[in-house]
Amino acid sequence: MIKSGIFPTMVTPFDDSGEIDYNSLEKFLDKFKNDGADGLFAVCQSSEMFDLTMQEKINLASFVIKNSSLQVVASGHTQINIDDQVEAMKKIADTGVDAVVLISNAFADETEDDDVFTKNLDCFLTKFKMKIPLGIYECPFPYKRLLSEKTLKYILSTDRFVFLKDTSCNIATMQERLSIIGNSRFGLYNANVETLAETTLRGAAGFSGVLANVSVKLVRCLMEYPLELSGIGKKAQILTEEFSKFLSESYYPISAKALLKEIGIFNTTNTRVKNKELFTGKMLETGKEFISRIKEFEFEYDKKS
Repeated sequence: MIKSGIFPTMVTPFDDSGEIDYNSLEKFLDKFKNDGADGLFAVCQSSEMFDLTMQEKINLASFVIKNSSLQVVASGHTQINIDDQVEAMKKIADTGVDAVVLISNAFADETEDDDVFTKNLDCFLTKFKMKIPLGIYECPFPYKRLLSEKTLKYILSTDRFVFLKDTSCNIATMQERLSIIGNSRFGLYNANVETLAETTLRGAAGFSGVLANVSVKLVRCLMEYPLELSGIGKKAQILTEEFSKFLSESYYPISAKALLKEIGIFNTTNTRVKNKELFTGKMLETGKEFISRIKEFEFEYDKKS
C-alpha cells in the first residue's frame, strides 16, 4: 500500500563531468526525510529520465532505495516499443521500489483514441507479470495525455494500480476522478499546488509535484490548514502560489537546482535538458529572496507544530 501524503518529484544532481552526483543526492534524500516527506517519486521527468541511460535509471532508483527510509515510486518509462517497455520496467521493479510508475502517453500518440490506449496498456499488463503495484503519470513530455473517464475506469478494473500523478490542474476533473476512485487503494496525488488545498479537502491522497523539492514543509502546511483565511495556512497558500509560479517560469529544473545549491544540498546547477546559464542575474536574486521567505515561513511553521 502506498502511503498518503507528499511524494516530491525528485530532481537529479549532476557533477561537473555530467555524471549523477551521488554525494549531493544523499544529502538531498536526508533533507526529504528531515523535512517530513512521506515518499519520493524518483526517475521521473523532473529527474530528467528522458536524458538518462537505462543503466543510470537503474542506478538512480537503486541508490534512492538503499539510502532512504521513505517509500519510493519510480518510472523511467521512456521506451516506445511495448516489449522494450516491459523489459525496462522489470529492471526498475527489480531495484526494490514500492511501485513502478507508467506514463500515460506511452500507450497512444496524440492522434489515437482511448481504444488504442486501452489495447496497448492491456498488452503491456499481459506481458508484465510481476506482482509489484503500478502507478500512472500524466507526464507532459512528449505530450500530455490526460486520462478520460473510460481509461481511468479501465485502469481501476485491473486492480494493479495504486498511484496516479494527476497533472490536469483542474478541480472539476479531479473531483470526477475522485468520485470514480472512491474507496479503492488507488490514490490521486495532485501535482498542482494552486488546487492542492481543495483536493485535500475532497479526499485526494496527496501531492506529487516540483515545489516539494525545495520545501516539503510549505506543502505540508498547505495540506494541514486548507481552510485558513488568515494565519499560517493563508501564508502557505500565498507563498506556494508565488513560488510555484516562479519555479515554472524560471527554467525548471535549473531553478530548483539553483535554490538547492544555495542552501548547500547540490554542488552544481547542471542539467541535461537546459542551459544552466539561463538562470542567472535577476532570476537568481529573486530565487534567493524566495529562499529567505521560505526559511522564515518554515521557522514559524515549526514553532506552530
